[in-house]
Amino acid sequence: MAIDWTKIYKKYKGLWVALDKDEKRVVAFDKEAKKVFKKAQKKRSESSYFV
Repeated sequence: MAIDWTKIYKKYKGLWVALDKDEKRVVAFDKEAKKVFKKAQKKRSESSYFV
């Protein structure tokens, strides 16, 4: 089943976003992908998606 990312897209438009494995919860966001990756790592998230 497809996941609707419309709300996430509207809220974080123009930013890099790390999503949790469920693809519904935002773990981190920033203008720079490197920062998002680091923030997600600090939270020890098992994020599997960076968009």
